[in-house]
Amino acid sequence: IFIIAFSYYVFRFFWAIQQAIEIKVDEYSQEMHRSISECSKSYLDNRCTPGDRVPALEKVCSQWE
Repeated sequence: IFIIAFSYYVFRFFWAIQQAIEIKVDEYSQEMHRSISECSKSYLDNRCTPGDRVPALEKVCSQWE
């Protein structure tokens, strides 16, 4: 019985670590998606497409690309 209980707690420990990692990866993915969305919106809002680009925004637009 001791071995079964020990195995269970070891399993739960590693399962908890896996869950924590999955949560962090999901948070990171959501943050990256939000950042990409903001960047894309800024690019379009400021008319950074090559034909519409204002020279004063050249550097900023290049960063958003």
